Amino acid sequence: MPNKSSREVRNLNALLQVSRALGAEMHLDSLLPVIIQKTTEVMDAERSSLFIYDSDTDELWSKVAEGLDEKEIRFPSGIGIAGDVAKTLKTANIPDAYNDDRFNPEFDKQTNFKTKSVLCMPMKTRKGELIGVIQVLNKSDGGVFAEQDEVLLEALCTQAGVAIVRARLTEAFLEKQRIEESLKLAADIQMGMLP
Repeated sequence: MPNKSSREVRNLNALLQVSRALGAEMHLDSLLPVIIQKTTEVMDAERSSLFIYDSDTDELWSKVAEGLDEKEIRFPSGIGIAGDVAKTLKTANIPDAYNDDRFNPEFDKQTNFKTKSVLCMPMKTRKGELIGVIQVLNKSDGGVFAEQDEVLLEALCTQAGVAIVRARLTEAFLEKQRIEESLKLAADIQMGMLP
């Protein structure tokens, strides 16, 4: 088992790698899989999920890859572990998912996966507004998530939250630019039609 200082160095290097990877992605659709992959890797977990909060509908959503297709799942905040974390804005560190009333075993049945331990944390803006929730499943060594894992996931959530907000702002800016260009083109056409 690695000592505390070698684990801290490894975690700092992992956070630096995550920061570089997130800095390279500018679009939300390509950013989300990077966040999930890097979170799983850095947290020494079997799986990770990222749920984005939709404030208009008070729902969480995630894109799930199934073969070559991608489908979006949505559920109301307050439902399940991730939904409860979104509602309360409090971290959930659950050593045995099947002993937690919020856990829905249907996903395990559908995917032939056995969830044991869960670490679920909200991603928030600097103002404390919910961006989404990251959920990490099963430590690779079979153990449970410790306090140091919570600290590491909090750092990841901060980086991921900044990257998601930046991607949303970039996409909104590009959309605004497209609209302005379309309006200018329409005005030019209209002016060309006038005698």
